[in-house]
Amino acid sequence: MFTHFKLRSLQILRAIGYRLLSPTCAICRLPSQQARDLCLACEADLPLNHHACAQCALPITATSHNLCCGNCLQKPPAFHCTLAPYLYQKGVTRLIYDLKFNQQLANANIMGQLLAEKVREYYANRKMPQVIIPIPLHKKRLRHRGFNQAAEIGKPISRHLNIALDLFNCQRIIDTAPQSSLAATQRRKNLRGAFAIKPLHARHVAVLDDVITTGSTLREFCATLRKAGAEQIDVWCVARTNLG
Repeated sequence: MFTHFKLRSLQILRAIGYRLLSPTCAICRLPSQQARDLCLACEADLPLNHHACAQCALPITATSHNLCCGNCLQKPPAFHCTLAPYLYQKGVTRLIYDLKFNQQLANANIMGQLLAEKVREYYANRKMPQVIIPIPLHKKRLRHRGFNQAAEIGKPISRHLNIALDLFNCQRIIDTAPQSSLAATQRRKNLRGAFAIKPLHARHVAVLDDVITTGSTLREFCATLRKAGAEQIDVWCVARTNLG
């Protein structure tokens, strides 16, 4: 189990190491040759989610913009749009896995910077959300892991975009079974009533997560946000699988 003290000590030691050593790529382990710990070659090789559903970012074959997948047309979710610039493949899986299970917190900074750049491009002619809300972990899982990966990714995004990061108004109150072990229909039932959210002052919010699989967690969380007063919900996510 990762305690807060151990996590903080690890962060301090790594910060000292970064000052003494040149940045090293988190994927290939070679010198990164740029300010972040990701070399130019590995960054260029990250799989982009070029053609995706405008609402849930599911990869689709159509090349036209603003098209929705069949699932979103049949059962529109509570969120308006999703920005998930990468596919959950190759180097992206490495960055996310090492962050979540190997405590490579530098990866959160890498992914936060990359996502912040994509957000700037996406909102060039759109109004930015007022607040960023990472999907919360249950306190039991948070104690075990020592951190919420979505919140860690959100910190550099908040700094780069100057948008507040809300880490306190939303809670996961039910310790649900891992979604990866369940079928799609079971995932939806598993999440019912899983979240509690205080009344929101912001009306336009961005929900943040690391990866979208079937989208069941997002649908439940955003539906709860709607009930708490959110009028427009945008989803920001590093990566998307091809599961609908």
